[in-house]
Amino acid sequence: MLNFIDYLCILLLIYIAIKDITSFIISNKILCVLLVLALIRQILSVNSINEINDMKFLLLCSVILLVIFSVLYYGIKNFMGGGDVKLIFVLSIWLGYPQIIIALYIAFIFGGVFAVMYLLIKQRMYTVKIAFAPFLVVGAVVSFFVGSRLYDLWLILI
Repeated sequence: MLNFIDYLCILLLIYIAIKDITSFIISNKILCVLLVLALIRQILSVNSINEINDMKFLLLCSVILLVIFSVLYYGIKNFMGGGDVKLIFVLSIWLGYPQIIIALYIAFIFGGVFAVMYLLIKQRMYTVKIAFAPFLVVGAVVSFFVGSRLYDLWLILI
């Protein structure tokens, strides 16, 4: 059942990425469906009291990320869209900690490299809008499949 939910989440994330590329809009309805699926996934994976405490920690981390990116959204003009902030919150519920940190790291690295390359190739000014959801989706999917290995590697390197 968890695998089915995870792959359904990945399909919805791919839809979100494509929709964001084409229209710069992330549907609240799709985000709500994704949030419900992520919560169901987390609830189904709880087997003990310790995991209930982990669920509380997951929700706390998700709210902290929501606050941080909401401050960035309202504080820095054109930093990212409101849909991206909501997507980060939903991804943090789906992935949990530390996979969400890895996903964000990957998303910002790939997004930054893409933006620099795009600006150099197209020789455009800094006012160009670039969809960020595709980078969040790539970061989330990579983190979902190999996030724990990347995290272990990162701990070895520090």
